[in-house]
Amino acid sequence: MHKHLILNLAAVASLLGVTATSRADVHIRVPFVRVHVGPGSVVVSPPVVGPIVVERPAPSPIIIGQPVDVPPVVLIQPRIIVNRVLTLDEFAASFKPAPGKYEVVILHPVTCEPVKVCFCLPEGCPKKVKVHNREIDFAYGRSEVSIRFIRDGRVRVTD
Repeated sequence: MHKHLILNLAAVASLLGVTATSRADVHIRVPFVRVHVGPGSVVVSPPVVGPIVVERPAPSPIIIGQPVDVPPVVLIQPRIIVNRVLTLDEFAASFKPAPGKYEVVILHPVTCEPVKVCFCLPEGCPKKVKVHNREIDFAYGRSEVSIRFIRDGRVRVTD
């Protein structure tokens, strides 16, 4: 067990020795192992084995030549995660009706459980959007899309 810990710390110390030259010394002391990183060398001192000295390799020469093509950085907008399910009133206030198929999760007004609702809105803009205790209606003149929440927890969509 201790040999693996010592080998792992020696590997970390050797990686630290390959990094760019710094002017500060770093001392790490944990039970059974001491690591000292200073200018030009890394020393790992386990209690059983004598100190291991790892010399830094010579720095690679910098070759100045043709410019390197660096791909552009693309920033991605993080998704907004809603921590809770919207109530019927909150959904109606935030929803912008547009033609298409929808699948949303709404808090059932009777059972207070999240329920998936699938509905399809026709072409055009609804003349009115009415919200009742257990229902939301999208009125399109001659046609209407109604979402009714039944007392037993089901949802009935009429289009």
